[in-house]
Amino acid sequence: MKNWLKLLSFAITLSSTVIGTGPVQAGTYQSAAAKSLQMAAPTQEGTDPPFYESFDEESYLKSWTQINNNSNYWTWSRTSGVDDTGAAALRQSNGTQGDACDNWLISPALNLKKGITYRTSFYVTNWFDASLHVYLLTSPSDTSSKTKILDYTGDEWDTYSKEFEVPADGVYYIGFYDDTPFQTNSTGLSYEVNIDDFHVDQVSNNAAPETVANLKSLPGADGDISMGLSWTCPTLSKEGKTQVQHRTAILLELMPLSY
Repeated sequence: MKNWLKLLSFAITLSSTVIGTGPVQAGTYQSAAAKSLQMAAPTQEGTDPPFYESFDEESYLKSWTQINNNSNYWTWSRTSGVDDTGAAALRQSNGTQGDACDNWLISPALNLKKGITYRTSFYVTNWFDASLHVYLLTSPSDTSSKTKILDYTGDEWDTYSKEFEVPADGVYYIGFYDDTPFQTNSTGLSYEVNIDDFHVDQVSNNAAPETVANLKSLPGADGDISMGLSWTCPTLSKEGKTQVQHRTAILLELMPLSY
């Protein structure tokens, strides 16, 4: 007769996780930021982040979509840029006095996932105050799906960035929309804006929790051949959002067998 240790039971009790203001079940995470982006995502293929556009070559701009809503002369074109490496430029001129911009420049398709925090950034220069807006889109042709990411107004040349999330896995687009009024001065200089070094990067999986704490082994009661583990679940996600704190245990019960 031999004695063997048999794993008689193995039980895991996990708590529901709460991110933000309400509990959700596994696989249905939606942050408050994502709830503000209620849009249907198309299914065609796109590029996985990280995505970078330098506009260093004329051909690079051809992969972007342009929409000129008022069909005037103003369109996006490639320019050498302030640093002479290339940029996407939108220029007004004295050729059509009084016409405001009403122009979109829309990125190639991007594969984005729910529960991930992304960051878009770009460098901008301009003459005269700009009214430039950056949107998340689900179509390169239907801008009614737009959800604002950030606004750039004024004339402070710099790199601007903003984090964002999407409500569902799918293909999305980043759209620059310029509705700047016509501006010129006595020297004939008119409004112009240049966009360069455009990025879309993944920042974090914001649903993931921090590491557990207080990991301990639990001996069996009254000499039972059993053991357990206990720990304290994290109270914050990696993004810093509050989660409900629960203590979780795994019970291992070992008993001898006879043959």
